Amino acid sequence: MQIEEGKFYKNRAGVKVGPMKRVNWACNSSFVWRDNHGQFYKHNGCFYFNTVGPYDLIEEWEEPAAPPPATEADEGWGPWKSGMMPFTPTDGIKMDYREERINGVWRWQSRPSKPVVKESFIFTENGQFTNCCERTTTNTHKISFNTIDGVVDCSSVKMEPL
Repeated sequence: MQIEEGKFYKNRAGVKVGPMKRVNWACNSSFVWRDNHGQFYKHNGCFYFNTVGPYDLIEEWEEPAAPPPATEADEGWGPWKSGMMPFTPTDGIKMDYREERINGVWRWQSRPSKPVVKESFIFTENGQFTNCCERTTTNTHKISFNTIDGVVDCSSVKMEPL
């Protein structure tokens, strides 16, 4: 690989470096390229310290492909954000978070949590509670109901004869 003026490169750590500028840095120095952070490189991408390390340039930078179009799995997710992901919501709304790392940069999204709905059953003998989850041969009715985030949804309560 040979460094070229104005191009960006990827170092061994996966970080984007550049744009590269040709410089006259000391007499007959082999370090003739500088990035936008003031670091120096040889024509072949070797970093200033002249040893193999994470800052050596290994290939020309290619911008990551555009993210795929949204799918059902993306429903309700907000825009991607960078920086620190919040640990607790400030407005009392439960939130789901997801994160990913692209080219060494973390990003995250949030959305309001979907309620956890669980169906439960109670079995009775002639209106008297007998047990919570298992039907016996003497049960006469089944009471079913949903809970949403652990709270009974009163509109879902049903009592059925067996």
